[in-house]
Amino acid sequence: MLRKSAVIFALGVALLCVQRGWGSELGMRIESATENHGAITVVTTGAKFQIDNHGAIRCWQRIPRERLVLNVSFVPAAGPFHIVKKDGFSCTVSCPTGALTLQGDSVVILKLKQNVKTSFTGYFHPAYHSEKDGKWMLMDDEGGFGVYPVAKKSVSAPVFSKFPWDIAYEFTGGDEAWLSVFPPRPFNWDRAMEPLEHDGANEGAGAYPTNDQIASAAKYCKVLTLHAGIWQDVPEDVKAKMTPIMHTQKYLGHPQPWLSAKHVPLSMTEFIRVRDEAHKRGMKVLVYLSPYYSTAPDIYAEMQRVLSEYQVDGLYFDGISKDFRKSYAVIRRTREILGDNRILYVHCSSDPLQDGRIYCPFIDTYADYFIRGEAGVWGLKLDDFLRWTISGYNISNAMGYWCYYGSNQQQGYDASTPKSGKYFDTVPTAAHIDAALRNKAFIWRQGEEWSLPKSQDDLAAFDKEYYGRIKMVRQGWEKQGTSSK
Repeated sequence: MLRKSAVIFALGVALLCVQRGWGSELGMRIESATENHGAITVVTTGAKFQIDNHGAIRCWQRIPRERLVLNVSFVPAAGPFHIVKKDGFSCTVSCPTGALTLQGDSVVILKLKQNVKTSFTGYFHPAYHSEKDGKWMLMDDEGGFGVYPVAKKSVSAPVFSKFPWDIAYEFTGGDEAWLSVFPPRPFNWDRAMEPLEHDGANEGAGAYPTNDQIASAAKYCKVLTLHAGIWQDVPEDVKAKMTPIMHTQKYLGHPQPWLSAKHVPLSMTEFIRVRDEAHKRGMKVLVYLSPYYSTAPDIYAEMQRVLSEYQVDGLYFDGISKDFRKSYAVIRRTREILGDNRILYVHCSSDPLQDGRIYCPFIDTYADYFIRGEAGVWGLKLDDFLRWTISGYNISNAMGYWCYYGSNQQQGYDASTPKSGKYFDTVPTAAHIDAALRNKAFIWRQGEEWSLPKSQDDLAAFDKEYYGRIKMVRQGWEKQGTSSK
């Protein structure tokens, strides 16, 4: 959470059926699924999978170009597989060893009935890799893949000096593992050119930006995000119940609107003023609503109510969950509610895997924007941190933003000393602007915070430098004919 640490909040939501296509997948789909003499070929928006009659799976990514990224093999041989079900988003194939569900977002879900040794053999040279509890993410500048067993696994690190290299698992009957080939969809350059302004204190007069602040933001940004302070506080008994669960003791005695079960503006007059002023100036308005923190008994009904009743253009999620399957189910259901045109912006500095170095591109891809960095750089060099954890380019292909105050001086909740870091509310420097754009990462604008007297001059310099650079980058993209999806 921005400005807060937390543990899992039980949504009370059962995992949704992953085979189901929900009708809004940002263009991700099954393009074809064919079976011929025991061999199966499934083509998705971002990948191609070929399963031979022994059950080995060859996996290509298709964006930004087609290339073989890995081969999955089983001992004993798992095949032959046969298609048992398919639709526009998923294709399920089965054999005595287990079943595979291949999805339009280039996820393959393996569910095993028998013990089997499985090898994931890589055919590219990773520029970055990270592992936790047997989950691996490996990538270079063009993309890559991740392996996500549901249960913790102990596996040996691949030997990258040997090519091809592999990661070997021993799965048992009942195990489930997810494979993600990425990026799963094209990069949306038009969305990239809609910068973010993120405003709103958690309490007090700063909850709603002034008209002058909105006018200033509108010169550079197309999206205005309003933080939790726009909503009314929750009852004291809710705080008392949730504080030990959410580890938010430092907020005792203060409003905690992120816990809201029903989100009601602190001031309807002020809310309408801000929304209408932003709309008048051509900005889209997103409001805070966190599946991670909210106590709403039906979070999806609450999303729909907020969108409809307050006539906003999208939602800002301050975390989703600490379970990657739950987070996947929630974000897909949310995307169905929003459709392709309304905006989803997600903060995920360490969730769903409780680590800032490894994450799930197949979850991020359902967001328009995501933001990381509140929890520090996790011991990474700045360029690696920006390119491989902040940027979404050729990874999820969502817009990756830098939560600057949490990681601009190597501080934050780093892996070795949790909760030891500090926040530095400073305006991004020219050097950091250069580092972000060099690594295909974006920086949010916090105009309300940065327009205080102590940083007014720095904000003016940031606006000139950063948005001037963005404009030049866009001109370069347009010359290349890549300014649209």
